[in-house]
Amino acid sequence: MLEKKREEINEIDQQLIQLLEKRLAVVSEIGQIKQQQNLSVLDRQREQAVLDQVNRWTQNEDYRLPIQKIMQKIMDESKLLQI
Repeated sequence: MLEKKREEINEIDQQLIQLLEKRLAVVSEIGQIKQQQNLSVLDRQREQAVLDQVNRWTQNEDYRLPIQKIMQKIMDESKLLQI
């Protein structure tokens, strides 16, 4: 039973990694556009909009805060990639 659930987690992790790689590729492109247009990497309004979306999309209230923290970390790492 435990091993079966761990296999399920491994499959989900693989999907997450694939999606994160896609997201980071787009983030890199956005970074290039921001450089060309002399725009700041930091866009607080955009970050807040993303977190607001996360709150709307998260169906289970118990997961809202952890997911919000994960998305904030993803955005923090994304900003570093754009520098």
